[in-house]
Amino acid sequence: MKTWKTFIFLLVVFWVTSCSKELVNDQDSLEAGELKEAGELKCAMPQMKIAFIGGLSYLDPSLMVDCLSAGSDFMNFISQENVVEELCKPILDQALYQILAEKPDMLFITGELSYMGEKISHEAVAGMLKKISEQGIKVFVIPGNNDINNPLAKAYNGNGSSPTPTVNDGEFETIYKDFGFNDAISRDPNSLSYLTPATKKVWILGIDARIYPITSSTSSGLIKPETMEWIKYWLARAKEKNTTVLALCHHEVIEPWTEAAIYGPAYVIKNHVSVENDLTGAGLRVIFGAYANDITMVSREENILNDICSVYLPSPPHSFRMIKMKPNSMKVETRYVTSINSTIAGGADFLDYSNTCYLERISRKFTLMCNGKPYYVPRGDVSTPGTADYYGLYFAKALHAFYAGDEQFPPEEEAVSQNWPEPFKHLLKSIYTDLPPSDIEYTIDMK
Repeated sequence: MKTWKTFIFLLVVFWVTSCSKELVNDQDSLEAGELKEAGELKCAMPQMKIAFIGGLSYLDPSLMVDCLSAGSDFMNFISQENVVEELCKPILDQALYQILAEKPDMLFITGELSYMGEKISHEAVAGMLKKISEQGIKVFVIPGNNDINNPLAKAYNGNGSSPTPTVNDGEFETIYKDFGFNDAISRDPNSLSYLTPATKKVWILGIDARIYPITSSTSSGLIKPETMEWIKYWLARAKEKNTTVLALCHHEVIEPWTEAAIYGPAYVIKNHVSVENDLTGAGLRVIFGAYANDITMVSREENILNDICSVYLPSPPHSFRMIKMKPNSMKVETRYVTSINSTIAGGADFLDYSNTCYLERISRKFTLMCNGKPYYVPRGDVSTPGTADYYGLYFAKALHAFYAGDEQFPPEEEAVSQNWPEPFKHLLKSIYTDLPPSDIEYTIDMK
């Protein structure tokens, strides 16, 4: 039992390192006319198109200068990361180009707007989003767990690095004021959460579920009890007015795979069962989140909550979602960035380079975990069973499949893992155990 608990603790460390206001309006005076004044889109519910990005993890190029040499502070920092951070700018540029071509009505981004909370990165992202909004696309953002008051905000130059300013709550809100905050009809006094109308019949509920201060154990998220009461109040008002609420939350509310709350706690909101009960019971139908291409659902009596998530853009498979809302349905589709306007060292293909980097970096993280306390699995070749490097590659491939969505346990890997010691055997199976429904394309009944 002690061994299992220690393993779970190590997994918490793994997932973590991978990854006072007044209400704007008096709650009792909200009427349809006020919603229109708050800024509605030209198209009215129920038909609209929404682009959705799980996270940007954006590090401005001015903060990574000549730092791609082996052994540099930057390369060492990203050596166990699940993002291809060195290409975040061209990947984002291409994604925004593709999004503009589809002419959506709205764009959602569920946190991790910056890499590690750098003020320069936030300001650059806000500048890009301003250009998007000038095309008539309403943009809504929320903070992720790395975006604010982050002591890891750094500028990388050559082989070294130095601290760079991060942002506090007020600065974050000011930088992104036009993307959900300024037009809010209500603000939660206990967080950066907001309720903002998109149309008279569609409200956007931005949920701030950060845990601060940032430490080695704060990658998970938590909705404060006071914030949950505020959320439930407005969900009740929405039900009275026959208004659709679309919620944004950085962390997944529903477990994306079997026992994810135990083995991958950074992905799942704390007290997720209680949160599921509260939100589903209050009538919320859809919530958008980050981390992976995943769609899960939970039902409570006649109510069904759909948790739609999307991978960070710099993480393979470099995708975003396109949501098509019709009178009684919501269709979720997935789009991919398959090429970028950037030259990669050695002339490597973008996707080949990306997938190779990902597997190397995440294999390294898992390998070191298996090699460390309390397992001390010996290092060795990836083709040698029983070595830390061998297990590390299998776990990295499983996580890669999880990020891509609709993951399936390859028969040969399932067969091989039957001879593995616990808890490695159980963990691999858990990551590959995708929960319904389909992750890549799915139509939600909104009747």
